Amino acid sequence: MQNAETRIESKKKSMVFPIGPGISMRMLVGVIAFLALNAIVASAKDTGSPHHLLPSPWPYHVLLVTTGVVVMLGGMLTARYMKRKSWWLKAHKSLAISGALLTISGFIVAAYMVSTYMGTYLVMEPHAYLGIAALALVVFAPIMGFMQFRIKDKRMHIIHRWSGRLAIAMVLINIWAGWTMIWAM
Repeated sequence: MQNAETRIESKKKSMVFPIGPGISMRMLVGVIAFLALNAIVASAKDTGSPHHLLPSPWPYHVLLVTTGVVVMLGGMLTARYMKRKSWWLKAHKSLAISGALLTISGFIVAAYMVSTYMGTYLVMEPHAYLGIAALALVVFAPIMGFMQFRIKDKRMHIIHRWSGRLAIAMVLINIWAGWTMIWAM
């Protein structure tokens, strides 16, 4: 029989989502972020690219949104392929919320960048409009995920599933639109 301290300790250990031996999700996201930022900064130093025309926060915007969509995709794949594991729901929630927060952070960096360097809050580009639509879906999908446990209706589950898929698709399309806008400079 376990005492209260042992139960608390075992509960704390189960809160960490391990990827492998000694590797946690936080460590993995940190390493991915570091490598992606180095790759973005290195590509910006190329002489033939238009990146030198962009404001200085743009690598952080790219890094946050790209990392966010990759983490959200991991959350979707966890829900799709790991349902037989006992930990799938905890991993799905953690990945989906982390991905949404990273993507929202990228949007905040974009809003700061546009307002500071261009003097407006919205650039009349498809990238901006798609970004707002993607942001709405990125916020909406986790809300529907929590709501499906409160309101026991199969339609809530379907709405959550499809809004998550659409959010990931919209962010990927918007990444493409952003790169198209950059290379058109």
